[in-house]
Amino acid sequence: MKKFTVLAVIIVLFFTSCASTESSGSAIVFDFNDSLSGEQVAIIHYRGVDIVEYNGMNVGWKVPSSNAFVELRIPGGDTAFVFNGVMAQHPYYTTYENVPFKFKFENGKVYTMRISVMDVSIWNGKQLGGVPPNNAHLVTYNMSKGQALIWQDGKSVRN
Repeated sequence: MKKFTVLAVIIVLFFTSCASTESSGSAIVFDFNDSLSGEQVAIIHYRGVDIVEYNGMNVGWKVPSSNAFVELRIPGGDTAFVFNGVMAQHPYYTTYENVPFKFKFENGKVYTMRISVMDVSIWNGKQLGGVPPNNAHLVTYNMSKGQALIWQDGKSVRN
């Protein structure tokens, strides 16, 4: 009986500790150059498919799941990524097979970048939960036929 009670207490403590643990967001960090300070890099909280190339260099930055965020620390400036993987939102899915993406990130700024089936959206700041505020939304690109800007400065730019 004592063994059962001890085991039950351990199980309850384990699940309580798991339930009360708050995630700070991006647990995996890909730091392109760890000798640079925070003001010399753009920090991107990224959720999407794997990034296989960064500015022409093979990187193999793997995202553990479609709902997970990783943190990218890269020098600001003109940035080119190449995406590989599948994004799905039942019943739709998009396969990214060596799909290029370009954006100019600024040093010292924090961004959130999410891929949602065919769209890539970028927000100011760390926006990990729920729907980010509209005033933080910088741009959205539709990737179905190349990189087409569809949202900028709070309004649709679709033709």
